[in-house]
Amino acid sequence: MLFLVSLAAQAASPQALDLAESRSLMLALPAGNVTIEHGEAMAVSVTQTQWDDRCSLVVDDGTAASVSVKARRKADCAVDVVVTLPADGRVRLELAAGDVLVRQAQGSVDLLVEDGDVALDGATGSVFAAIDNGYLHGSTSGGLLAEMGVGDVSVAWSALPSGDIQVQARKGDVQLTLPAGVVLDDEARRDKDIFRVSLPGDRVLNATAQRGDIAVTSG
Repeated sequence: MLFLVSLAAQAASPQALDLAESRSLMLALPAGNVTIEHGEAMAVSVTQTQWDDRCSLVVDDGTAASVSVKARRKADCAVDVVVTLPADGRVRLELAAGDVLVRQAQGSVDLLVEDGDVALDGATGSVFAAIDNGYLHGSTSGGLLAEMGVGDVSVAWSALPSGDIQVQARKGDVQLTLPAGVVLDDEARRDKDIFRVSLPGDRVLNATAQRGDIAVTSG
């Protein structure tokens, strides 16, 4: 079932979309800024905070809620949204241009960003970030899988990661900071563009940089 939510004459106040009681969300936007944060509700929710009057949001109501933008020219359309995610929820975001903030999210977050930065602010769930052009930075305690095109990575862990850490950077520096007390043993493989080490809890850290430097520290 499809619901067309017109944005042509909306007030400036935030507006929540009418979604099914779903724990997963697929969100596709041509442009805009997106905040993904933890929510206490059992279902995912999406709230528009700013939008362009030349576009509409299309909500596909199903097992996994799907939200995308409909516009004559998507290049003219920008929508800022806030997504609240339950602890067992999952969101997949496809964003052509704009920035993403993942704040205190406990669920699983998949990000595909063509042009924009991703900031992690206390996320505890797993994060997958594929960024063509932009930076990945911030703090987390969850697992991280990052595939970077052009841009630096600078991420710190406030606690031992709940999952593996894997970072692949094509052009850019990688700075990873582990919690204080984590000992990077002598078995860690440190080459010019590769860093591999085992972490407590049967976790693994793999970082590669084709054109850039890698620094992994603790504390």
